[in-house]
Formats: sequence, C-alpha cells, structure tokens
Amino acid sequence: MCMNNKNMDDYIKFFKDKPSKKNPETDKFINTYQQKSGLYISLANAVMKNDSTKCDSRQREYCEKLLGWKKEEAKEKLAQLLGLKENELTEVEPLVIKIEKEQAEPNQKWHLFVSWFGWKKSEGKEPRISSAPCPELWLWMFEASGLFSDDEINEIFTAAKEYREAQNRFNDARKKWNKVKNKYRIRLEEEMR
Repeated sequence: MCMNNKNMDDYIKFFKDKPSKKNPETDKFINTYQQKSGLYISLANAVMKNDSTKCDSRQREYCEKLLGWKKEEAKEKLAQLLGLKENELTEVEPLVIKIEKEQAEPNQKWHLFVSWFGWKKSEGKEPRISSAPCPELWLWMFEASGLFSDDEINEIFTAAKEYREAQNRFNDARKKWNKVKNKYRIRLEEEMR
C-alpha cells in the first residue's frame, strides 16, 4: 500500500474552499462527542474571551499573535501565514469564534486552518497531518472532501464514536480508530492531486 503522506500545503490547497457547514455527520458527532478541552477548544476559548491565558500553554505564543491582530485584517494575515490570498480562504474568520457544540462550533474548518495549520506555520513547523488525533477534525475532512460514500462516512463515524466512548478498552478503540482513519486518509491523499 502506497503512503502518499501529503504535506500541510497540500491539505491547505485542497481544503481551502471546502464548506465549513453542511456536513451532517460531523455536526452530529460534535453535538455528542466534541472534546471538552484541549488545544483547539482552549484556543477557541482564549480567542472568544480575548485572553491568551485561557489557551493551552503549547499554543500561548501563537494565541498572543492572533489576539494582536486587528479583527478587520486577521483573515488576510492568516491567509498570508498559510501561503494563500485572502479570497482563497473561505468561511474562516480567525477571531470570530464561539464554543457551542449544539451548533457544531467551533467549526472544523476553523480547527484545521486556525488552530492546527496556523499554529504550526507560525512556529515554522511542518506537522505530519497523519498524527492529528482529533476524530471530529478527521470526520469533517473526510465528509467535506466529497470523496466518500455515505457508508464510508458511517464507518468513520462509528470508529470515531467508539474511540470517544472507550473507557476501559481505550487502546483497542484507538487502534481501531487509527486503522480506519489511516485507510481513508490514504485514499483522501491519493485524490488530492
């Protein structure tokens, strides 16, 4: 099996104009299983409250940079950081965010472009996207890509749900989740030409 291992810029180009909304399985998953804390949630909380101390310490410097941007120029600055023109980055407002799982917020496009890629680009790092553990982010990428059938999205949803619900068999659930995620990630990357 060939592992393409697309880089961050490949993902940025592929997902820059994908819809942040109208992904019903992702929204359903977030309504029940959205993580309660951690990197993207704490960054969203810090941005929402304009308080970098609410941010996970690993993202504090990046958060302070974000909060230093003027609201009217934040999208342009994020686009530049990501190597895009402002009009190429759709449906992402770096400093306009809320945390409402019933509304599937923060949306996963914000999660990918602001909390993950923006952070890594700001630090000058090239993360391996395959190491991103968050099921809601992966579910959104698979669903928003438009490449997978309803049955395939259901398989991904089920593995993500089992992973989040796992208590005493967490390692087994994580292994299953990673196996399903990687199977579809490889196919996604093959289509990113």
